[in-house]
Amino acid sequence: MIDYDVLQWCLDDMIKKGIKPLCSDYIKNCDYEQWVPFMTDGDKGSTKSGRIKFFTNGGYCACNWKLNLTVGGNINAGKQNKLTKQELAQYKREQRERAKERIKLERLKHLIKADEAKLIYNSTLKADVNHGYLVKKEIKDDKARIYKDGELYYKNWLVIPLYLNGAIQSLQFISPKADKRFLSGAKKKGCYGLCGDYKPGESVILAEGYATAQTLHQILNQTVFFGLDAGNLTHALKSILEIYPTDKVLMACDLDESEIGVKSAIQAMVDNDLTPSRENILYPELENHNKLDWNDFINLNGSKDIVLNKFK
Repeated sequence: MIDYDVLQWCLDDMIKKGIKPLCSDYIKNCDYEQWVPFMTDGDKGSTKSGRIKFFTNGGYCACNWKLNLTVGGNINAGKQNKLTKQELAQYKREQRERAKERIKLERLKHLIKADEAKLIYNSTLKADVNHGYLVKKEIKDDKARIYKDGELYYKNWLVIPLYLNGAIQSLQFISPKADKRFLSGAKKKGCYGLCGDYKPGESVILAEGYATAQTLHQILNQTVFFGLDAGNLTHALKSILEIYPTDKVLMACDLDESEIGVKSAIQAMVDNDLTPSRENILYPELENHNKLDWNDFINLNGSKDIVLNKFK
């Protein structure tokens, strides 16, 4: 139950700020971290236009949807809460223990989701060559899979396996109209996909997205990895090099107005103790186009010879 003095202060503060409950008895029986509806001035019948939630730190938040009014406060606001050395040490110990527990729970959740990803992928069927996304991106993928059964996941969407430590860790779902989703709750940081079967001695070529990677794979006839998005490139490259160690790395960047694709590719190289240069940071260039990836480049009649020369 909520401390009486805290509860009374919060109710008084709420009333001062313009939200007045008709009766506060029901509110007094509530608990922390729960939205509690209550009747306010002007409510009739069973209408309860007020809502309040109390927090364990001595604060509250309340609203009246009829008045479009939201208020809040904290009984401890402005107070100097000085801890003794022993109390501070105990607080830090508790914080560390809670952090360790959160990490354990996160790891357990990811393990469970990895098993779920494997089960889903094992239930997929071969995708039709005329799947909307493959047609839209003008790519061919003999290994493309779709999930057809049930309503738990994305029916008729492409199912792309994502790896970590050489095993399926998560999935990406892509609709015929190019909508994209990741398996909810699964780990993403450091995950990667790949088009082709990597052979020792090959360069590690890393793109951002699946369509770009598959386009380059078709032209180059070698494995191309993808890191899902610009923000994951550093982590994906680290994961890839742990499984396929090499100093021959080529970044197949997306070109955009903000230059985030190129900047993220450079940062990924630096973060993995590699030296970025014009020879390994490779982005497409077409006249009158300042936003495109390598899939766009080919589909806009860019030369395959340029791709072959840049990625040789």
